[in-house]
Amino acid sequence: MAENLLFLYLVWKLKMTLEVKKIIPAFTDDRGDIVDVITDKTITHVGRITFTSGSVRASHYHKKSNQYNYVLSGKIELTVKNLKDNTPIEIIPLESNDLILVPPYWYHSLKSISNAELMIFTTSPRNDGGYEDDTFRISDIENFTL
Repeated sequence: MAENLLFLYLVWKLKMTLEVKKIIPAFTDDRGDIVDVITDKTITHVGRITFTSGSVRASHYHKKSNQYNYVLSGKIELTVKNLKDNTPIEIIPLESNDLILVPPYWYHSLKSISNAELMIFTTSPRNDGGYEDDTFRISDIENFTL
């Protein structure tokens, strides 16, 4: 029993990737769809970001805020790295209707593969410096450590 628990803990600890969730409509009829993107979470900021093909945004991490990224259209590569565990850099492909949570201390950078549109939902407000106070920019993730 203890060996199984240790094995499960090690598998969990070694998991480097973030989970991409494909969002499907909660309700559909001849008028269209109702899509529940996020439920049961406290969100203090919602933003819309547009990308021209090849553009890069973010390249930072947050110490406190969770950030949900929801792709409305296009294709995006999300580059992530768990800075607390110093895991290898990972590139996660995202497309329309993908939702991914980037927790605190995860570096994230978004590169558009095509023109794209993204909604972000954060647990820190953007007004009065709240978002910028918790945004730590990184210019060279390859050589960065906490």
